[in-house]
Amino acid sequence: MKYTVVLAFSPEDEVYLVQVPAFPEVHTFGETVEEATANAKEAIELAIEMYLEEGRNLPDDPAVIVEVSP
Repeated sequence: MKYTVVLAFSPEDEVYLVQVPAFPEVHTFGETVEEATANAKEAIELAIEMYLEEGRNLPDDPAVIVEVSP
């Protein structure tokens, strides 16, 4: 399965904040892009496990990618 992960650098906290549009309850962070991405993967895996244990359907990825040309 593939899910969109949004990383945003927080200058105030000096970390990359992570959001996962398909799983609004998933929030994590990392000091590097690599760490934030690894933490996101782990958090998504835990969310999937929770959904399945609760008998909930896994969400579709609602993200839309827009390509813009200069």
